[in-house]
Amino acid sequence: MMRVCVFAPIQNGLYARVLTHLIHQEQGLEVACVCVRTPWDLNRIRGELKRDGARLVRKVYQKLVLGDKGFDAGSAEHLKAYAERVKLPGKNLTELCNAHGIRLVSTRDHNSEEVQDALKATGADVVAFTGGGLIRQHILDATRLGVLNCHMGPLPPYRGMDVVEYPVIEGNIDDPGLGLTLHFMAKGVDTGDILLNRRFEIRKDDTYKTVRIRVGPMMVDLMMDALRGLRDDRLPPISQTAREGRQYYVMHPRVYEKAERELAKLTAGM
Repeated sequence: MMRVCVFAPIQNGLYARVLTHLIHQEQGLEVACVCVRTPWDLNRIRGELKRDGARLVRKVYQKLVLGDKGFDAGSAEHLKAYAERVKLPGKNLTELCNAHGIRLVSTRDHNSEEVQDALKATGADVVAFTGGGLIRQHILDATRLGVLNCHMGPLPPYRGMDVVEYPVIEGNIDDPGLGLTLHFMAKGVDTGDILLNRRFEIRKDDTYKTVRIRVGPMMVDLMMDALRGLRDDRLPPISQTAREGRQYYVMHPRVYEKAERELAKLTAGM
């Protein structure tokens, strides 16, 4: 039995909830605990405001105000529809964990001593990261296998932020293309060993929002495939070095506007 701890950024995050539910149901996997960050921490707000700027307002509205309503249940390629298919119980992680008898740890920081103690006490073998800030080395080393992350870009070429937008603005949607990468987290940003990757394509009438919503279920499936592969000892990691890729940062609003125009040109020609 492989024991998995899920790191979640907020209580009502669908990615974390669906993943926790699926792990609980999967033979040979067990949810050791769920560690969820409290949203109203001053240091967290400062850090995310510095990183995301004005986009933080939209992000907060999407996650904390709209919640599940921010997804269109009319499509099979949205996380809300995915949640309905797998009969996800509860409206948040507290209700889900209560339904399944899973230990829930609320924390201001995933790097806290209480999280480290929970990983040790529950005997977690691996962490499935679904968001919630940078993870420090003592937490990366706290489990037998490490911390898994699904990155919304092809590694190693596109590390960091806005890695759906940058390939479009740089004209690289065919090579290296757009895709997800399931990897172990490491000290550097998106530099850890790679386990799996999956391509996705731009479609007619796509926006960056529709692309990101559409790949949500793909991220869940890729994480589950990685957990099954590690459970069965059939998923050898592929190492990468820092010099192989380039790290990208949050786009300036004017650059983002250009990226939106480039995407509109692409989709108009389909």
